[in-house]
Amino acid sequence: MKTLYLALISLVFLNACSHIPFVDSKAVETGEQSQKDNEANIYLWQASLYKLNFMKIIQQDRRKGIIITDWYQSCSQAKERYKLEVYISSPQLRSDVISVKGYKAYLADGQWNEEELSPKMAQIVELSILQKAKQLYQKSFNQ
Repeated sequence: MKTLYLALISLVFLNACSHIPFVDSKAVETGEQSQKDNEANIYLWQASLYKLNFMKIIQQDRRKGIIITDWYQSCSQAKERYKLEVYISSPQLRSDVISVKGYKAYLADGQWNEEELSPKMAQIVELSILQKAKQLYQKSFNQ
């Protein structure tokens, strides 16, 4: 089981090779990084998409602050798959406005059995997203 957790953590951290545009450079230059009151924080939103980009996103709504992935199955772990849901509840960049909920399914006797990921695993994903959001925020001032 420890190996499975390490595999999921590795998947979250190994997606750094892809490129997603993070900040509108024109907005940064003019200082007009707009943030509507009813939308999720732009840095948390972009960091979440960046960290989850190896998984297929089946629902995303920045206004509601919801990102939901499809089931992700690694080639090396064919009898396991994972699904994540990210909720961002505020336009403010704070650690308490993001929550991650995850599910693990394992194949047994030809049927997928689902269970919720441990709070510790969800917290690891949250911290990874928060770290990336912090980098994006700092980068927006250095451009």
